[in-house]
Amino acid sequence: MKTWSDGAEPAPQGWRRRMAALMLGCLLGAAAVAQTPGLPSHGPMVGAVTVDSAAVWARWNGPGTARITYKASGPGPAIDGPDIEITADHDFTGRFELPGLAAGTTYSYTLQFTEAAGQITRNASSYFKTLPTLPTTLSFSVLGDFMTRQRASKALRTAATPRPNFVLIVGDLDHSDPARQPNTQSYYPIEQADTVLHNLRVMRRAMRDPSTPLGADFVKAFVTSKTAQQLQIPLYYAWDDHDYCMNNADIGCPFGDLARAVYRDYFLPAADNGLRSDQLCGETGDWQSFNYGELASFFMLDVRSNRNAAAGQMLGQCQKQWLLDGLSRSTAVWKFIVSPVTFNPGTKPWDAWGAFPSERAELLNFIQDHQISNVIVLSADIHSSGAVDDGRNAGLPEVSVPHANMPSTWVDTYCRLDPADSRLLVSAPGTWMLGGLMEPNLQREPVACLGMDYSKKRVTPVAQPPFPLPGGEGPGYVRVDLNNSQVTIRVMTADGVQKRGYAADGSPADLKLELFR
Repeated sequence: MKTWSDGAEPAPQGWRRRMAALMLGCLLGAAAVAQTPGLPSHGPMVGAVTVDSAAVWARWNGPGTARITYKASGPGPAIDGPDIEITADHDFTGRFELPGLAAGTTYSYTLQFTEAAGQITRNASSYFKTLPTLPTTLSFSVLGDFMTRQRASKALRTAATPRPNFVLIVGDLDHSDPARQPNTQSYYPIEQADTVLHNLRVMRRAMRDPSTPLGADFVKAFVTSKTAQQLQIPLYYAWDDHDYCMNNADIGCPFGDLARAVYRDYFLPAADNGLRSDQLCGETGDWQSFNYGELASFFMLDVRSNRNAAAGQMLGQCQKQWLLDGLSRSTAVWKFIVSPVTFNPGTKPWDAWGAFPSERAELLNFIQDHQISNVIVLSADIHSSGAVDDGRNAGLPEVSVPHANMPSTWVDTYCRLDPADSRLLVSAPGTWMLGGLMEPNLQREPVACLGMDYSKKRVTPVAQPPFPLPGGEGPGYVRVDLNNSQVTIRVMTADGVQKRGYAADGSPADLKLELFR
């Protein structure tokens, strides 16, 4: 049997070296305990929580068999779920369904893992709570646009404290571009699909790996749950281009099926989702919807995998019909469309909803014709410091979520050179109700957009302010609080302080949207 000392240097001479060796052995032993084989390497996390069900996700470092045991608070028996095979085919991840739960009840659960050699390990308990049958209030946080695993996100830590009912992440949960060949703007050749699969899995693992700066924040927000007073927070997530395939990805990405498969392995979408095997329309994607009682309905969009500019479609026929049907059926007071790109047609019109005017008009006309009230858009993608509109410019009330942890050279992403004239800088922040009075990319000398010097370029005229707040002013998140009669949406700094900007008349104003039923 190989021991810790096998292959080490010859035994030390003298008591000082013996003591040093003993201390090193103790340290290594402690590390081995901290990384006990059989414990999840990632997670566990909870998601898809309803009044009577939930799901749990975890990943291990190797093959085996896993089983969940869960129990409602108070007296009563624990319930064992079925055994689930953990295999390399799904990157050693497992999803555990918890049916037949009681509404508004706190549950604890543990995961038992049996290795191939027969060793059994059980992790410590985690806790979550099912939805109440008739909720009267709701609080949730929204984040978007993360850089990489090597950059921590104070905004994420703060957005989870105090613990909201759930968290939405609106696209670009990493900018890895897993399908892009290094040092190019091209996809890997299809022959290198294994490389893309590896990149996708590494990206998903790293974002919740406690050994990375962002992963540590992710674990603290969504995994840590030591007592029944520290409930796990359900996460709902929709991808954008950088975490789907690569920058500006659309239906032409040759690795869409791999991205969908890895999403299924690593996330817990709501039951109503576009990844189900029973989709009948021939299109799939990570769109999903869920309800929080009669208070709110949520429609999280996939704006990439079925985007077809030639056909004028961002959502594809299947997802578009799903969205229209869902909006018309919803009986909730508030309806949230969660879009990974901005709905405001003047903002980044070459890549957001402004690039699909017919589809956008169809959605707006449908909402008006069917008298669907209280529809609100939550969007991301532009790496600004936030913006608010009551519908006068965006068509629907919309709040643009600040970036979560971008460096100053990666902010305000609505600059580009005119494709027809490389001397002309195009910058389209769009007009918003609340934001800043100066266009973020043009107030610097030299003009800096994504770290590039545009000072010798002519600048196309921009819209009238307010514009989104400059992303260089800092990351943040959005906090939403609502009840049956009012919804309040606040744009927050990474420290949890409400951001301030300006209105069109130049007066200072909080970046806050208040809507009443």
